[in-house]
Amino acid sequence: MDTDLTRRSLLKAHAAAIAAATAGISLPAHAQSVPGGVEALEIKWSKAP
Repeated sequence: MDTDLTRRSLLKAHAAAIAAATAGISLPAHAQSVPGGVEALEIKWSKAP
């Protein structure tokens, strides 16, 4: 599994987890949303130079 976490990949994984939960499907652990929400990751996003 790729360990680089980008904003785009985080949002895609979160959207996939929400869609799967709505449909009643369980996803593999690497595609599930983060427990405690995105705020629990304490990631600082900034613009590229």
